[in-house]
Amino acid sequence: MKTSIKLLSIMVIVLFLSSCAALRGPDMTKISMGMDKETVIATLKRKPESVIGTKKYSRETEEILQYVHQINTTPVEYDWLFFYNNKLVQYGRSMGILIK
Repeated sequence: MKTSIKLLSIMVIVLFLSSCAALRGPDMTKISMGMDKETVIATLKRKPESVIGTKKYSRETEEILQYVHQINTTPVEYDWLFFYNNKLVQYGRSMGILIK
């Protein structure tokens, strides 16, 4: 009986801690300028929440991806990643704007 209570307590603690980790966004310190879009997505281990915009010129393409940084803040924080010809050229925090 004591073993099952101890096991149940451990399971509840693990569940609680793992659910808090799900509220955090991707680790932007792992990406760097010049990475291609597929490498960035693989490094962040998740697809973007949305594509903010895309512009195709005769020979160039621009694209902005949006990741939720933290959902337990008010306003919600987002990370925008700017790609030019499939290469990361800029990224940063955008607060309180949700585009879907």
